[in-house]
Parts: sequence; C-alpha cells; structure tokens
Amino acid sequence: MSKFSPGKLMTAFVVFFFPILIFLGSWQIVRGLEKEDIVNRHYENKSLPVISEKEMATLNLENLIYRTVNLEGEYRPESYILDNRLYRQEAGYEVFTAFETSEKNLFLVIGDGLQKKILITMRIFIPVKVRLRFKVFCHPLKDLD
Repeated sequence: MSKFSPGKLMTAFVVFFFPILIFLGSWQIVRGLEKEDIVNRHYENKSLPVISEKEMATLNLENLIYRTVNLEGEYRPESYILDNRLYRQEAGYEVFTAFETSEKNLFLVIGDGLQKKILITMRIFIPVKVRLRFKVFCHPLKDLD
C-alpha cells in the first residue's frame, strides 16, 4: 500500500483556496438570510393599507420601505433620458419624468419605462394633474439624509 503524498504544489493550492471557498460559502448563506428578511418585509408591508402623502411625512424611513402611497400632483416639463439601454435585446432610451405633488412637499423622478429609439424624436409636454399610486422603494440599508 502506498502512502498518500500530495506534493508541495497541491498543498499550497489547498491552503490558498480552501479558506476563500469557505468564506464565499458562508457569505452566500448570510446573503440568503438577508434576502429572505427583505422578501418577508416586502410581503408584510405590501399587505398594509395605502397611505397618503401626509401620513407618509409622519412615518420614519423604516416604516416606509415597500409601502404603497397615494399621491396627487402634476408632471413637470423636465424629462431625463438615459441612452443605450437594452431590454429584451431591444435598444432604446430609459425615460424619467419629474413629478411634483399638489401640496408641493415632494418632488419625485418617475421612471416612464423604456422607449424605442425611433419613438423618441420629440416629446410634447402637456401638463396634466394626475393621481398616482405607487410603492416607495427605499433601500433599507442606505441613509437618505
């Protein structure tokens, strides 16, 4: 029966890569637990009743994450276009439009989606008062101050 002798090169390989692989495996487990917590918070806050802009001002940031909010206001004439975006292998522009609430407390930039390159030759702005319902997506780990 021969003795097992892996050699210096294989020993160096294992000594170098084994701790890295252990670290990456534990990182994936921790990330999975964080993701599960985020999904649970999303479903929990999604089932809460819709809030208004006034109620939104009274809540802290932790209670606003993934909440549905009703806002009334009008779109501003400013639009922002990001060029060279791909969606389902189609090139286009990602369009963002400014929105100001009727109480003038909040100014938002709302994503209008991806427009094909052909359709963005000229945008005509017509001021319209609208009522929006959307979810507030604040990153739970970032401070917005």
